[in-house]
Amino acid sequence: MAKTKPLSKRTKKRRKGDSNMAQTLSLDEAPALIEQATVLLHQGEPEEALRPITKALKCLTLDSAPLTAPLPALELLGEIHIERGDIEQARDVFMKAALLDPHGMVPESKGGGADKFLWLAQLSEKGGADSVEWFYKGITVLRRELADVLDGKVVYQEDRPANEAKMSKLASALCAVAEVYMTDLSWDEDAEKTCEALVLEAVSVSMHRPEAYQTLASVRISQKRHDEARQALQRSMEMWQDLAPEHPDVPDYSTRISLSRLLMEVGMMDPAIQVLDRLTKEDDGSVEAWYLGGWCYYLMAEERLENMPKDRFPLRPHTEAVIDVPRNFSRFWLLRSLKLYDMVGYEDDRLQAHAQYLVKDLTLQLCSPPEEDGWEPLALSHWEDLDDDVNEEESEGEDETCVGKDESS
Repeated sequence: MAKTKPLSKRTKKRRKGDSNMAQTLSLDEAPALIEQATVLLHQGEPEEALRPITKALKCLTLDSAPLTAPLPALELLGEIHIERGDIEQARDVFMKAALLDPHGMVPESKGGGADKFLWLAQLSEKGGADSVEWFYKGITVLRRELADVLDGKVVYQEDRPANEAKMSKLASALCAVAEVYMTDLSWDEDAEKTCEALVLEAVSVSMHRPEAYQTLASVRISQKRHDEARQALQRSMEMWQDLAPEHPDVPDYSTRISLSRLLMEVGMMDPAIQVLDRLTKEDDGSVEAWYLGGWCYYLMAEERLENMPKDRFPLRPHTEAVIDVPRNFSRFWLLRSLKLYDMVGYEDDRLQAHAQYLVKDLTLQLCSPPEEDGWEPLALSHWEDLDDDVNEEESEGEDETCVGKDESS
């Protein structure tokens, strides 16, 4: 048997260092390290947060640690990977957490609860039924934790912030499952019935959450119950439209983008523009927000033209202006969208093609190219003034008609 090659001094030194590190790690260090990583993550420094959370995880996986001890560190590490854009790593981390607490029985204060299941639902590569399965795992945990509160056995006010947070999570998860059934699983024979039950439960457990009413509206639209959809959308908007942008009850950007689409789908153009106008003020770099605003103004102009009395043609100057103002708004928003599209390298060929088509059509209707007409967006109040002028003009026209009839008689 050949002699074993003796260890080099460098290898001995490294092994000694590793041994010393293992000896210096302790469970007591973990809470402070997790707190440090949490602060860094909230400060927008996920890369910096990796070092303390990795060390905390080593502390919590020592032989002396309980089996479920790593859960708080795993959950935070998963969120750090999401902020870093490493979805695969995040998925692996949350899967490890799910294996340690497969039924969500570990208290939330010790890293258990529903969050890991809800993350896995959103990060699912398969989507569809796989996402729904993970969502239901999280929903089951939240229902169990809120059972006494929902049944009235525990006073809601005793731990109001925690209860509200869990109800909000439950409502969001229920709405998410409903959305999957309206899209990926729409072929399921029980899809409509399932959506109805999910969204009604979401509204009942979180009556003050606008997203629940927004999802209810989406379900009602799919059922062709547009009046009820409008009511739900109005209720959703009333909850946050007067709040400051930074208020926690204001839905996130993507949710409000979806809201604007739903409003347009049921013909609520003015509220849709209000939502989109606010979004572009909060972030003027959103290609989709500018595109949707342009499309909405285009539809407004078309609707006004369609509803114009046929005996008003050819249009009087003020009447024509009422149609041209939304057309000008439309072209301005669409051109802004296309400019941003090129600047940020946006990838949505259908959006780009549609915006380009609309701009071409609008330029033909307005009889002036955008680079030469010198048009700038007017205030919405100016548009409303034009409406008043047209109403007065139409009244005068009716009076003139009446006078002509009297004279002829």
